Amino acid sequence: MAGQTYDAAGWRQLRQERGLTQQDVADALCRLARVHEQRGVGVNADMVSKWERGQKKPSAIYRRLLGLLFDRAPATSRALVPTVSADASMVESVEQRLMGFDPLLRPALAEMWKDEHVKRRSMLQMMGALPIGGIDGVAEAMLAQWNQKVAATPETVSRLTELADDYQRLYHGAEPTKLITPVRAFLRTARRLLSAPLDLELRVTLLSAYGQVGLLAGRLSFFDLHDASAARGYFAIVMDAARELEDRVLAAAALGHMSFVPAGERNFDAALDYVRRTRRYAERGEASMVASWSSAVESEILSQANKATAAVDAIERACTDAEGATAGNLPCWFDFYDGARLDGFRGYALLQAGRTDEARIALENGVSGLPAHAVKQRSVLLADLATVHLHLSDLEQACRVAGLSLTELSHAGYATGSDRVRQFRAEVEPWHQHRAVRHLDEQLAGV
Repeated sequence: MAGQTYDAAGWRQLRQERGLTQQDVADALCRLARVHEQRGVGVNADMVSKWERGQKKPSAIYRRLLGLLFDRAPATSRALVPTVSADASMVESVEQRLMGFDPLLRPALAEMWKDEHVKRRSMLQMMGALPIGGIDGVAEAMLAQWNQKVAATPETVSRLTELADDYQRLYHGAEPTKLITPVRAFLRTARRLLSAPLDLELRVTLLSAYGQVGLLAGRLSFFDLHDASAARGYFAIVMDAARELEDRVLAAAALGHMSFVPAGERNFDAALDYVRRTRRYAERGEASMVASWSSAVESEILSQANKATAAVDAIERACTDAEGATAGNLPCWFDFYDGARLDGFRGYALLQAGRTDEARIALENGVSGLPAHAVKQRSVLLADLATVHLHLSDLEQACRVAGLSLTELSHAGYATGSDRVRQFRAEVEPWHQHRAVRHLDEQLAGV
């Protein structure tokens, strides 16, 4: 991560304070990798020793795993290293970590912090990596200090609406593991307010923000964090909000995004059923960009189902729907689709259909048309463009463009973009000894 340094001595001191050997740390990291990264890693005691002596720096995945093991940010200074006693200094350090969150969310954040630390402590205790006791008192101290009530006043609802828009803007370039926490706290806070009697106008305003952030939580969970189960739950609450609000665009967005969940499980019939329901909500006229998006989603799912001809037909329908359409009447949160994203969908469909030259043009247009902040979407389009260059027999250019995708991913984690790059890497395996592929492997190791 840019601007961060690796504190070798700090990690060594943490290990020693816990009474762990270097082999204990290596074994714990291997187990954590299987739980949190769904992958195996090859760390051993010798690697841990080199990290602690400063001979080598751990890659990004090992920094994340070390952070989980020792319950601290991966590359921060020792000032944030917690002890296992619930003293005033620990409470203060945790408060400082949450100070950046809006005061309205602090009660929910304190409750979440307690729940998640209990879970994390139990897991680490089972692994033999954390002494028993101490941490519950910290959460209790926080809860006692932040046990204020949040009232559903016009000022409160207005502030929550502002926060919803803030999180929406942050999504495109934010680290998902950091954004999901305030997003979840927002939903918990809004749900609590919505459960009480409210003035109708305030309820509609708050419910709209709740649906907006619920959609964002679903997208973060599925596309960024590979948590399909959580995504299903979030999209379901968005549909409930859309029904009460009679908001057709919100309903279409929930159903369209939900279609990707069964598609990811190769259940394409269920995915296409969601798409068909999406199109029923996507009216023509002012909402034709919604209709275009639903056709583009259908195209991607058909491509994944190896129905290339039908996928191209769907993407051409998406282009027709988008002709002459404007986003002027769409809500601000409908920022995941525009002409550049349509080019990305089109490039993907044409690539899967073997129309490589046309795919290159569409993807290049998409990359150049994306706004600067669209880091995550750019990573996907660049990965697809890398595959295009590979199919055009330009291995070096293909690896260079894949490297650009990884550069985008280094700014903000995005599971969908990482998946596309790894799919590309699988395609270039026959040339694994080529210097361009070896250089790409070095980049992959650091993401």
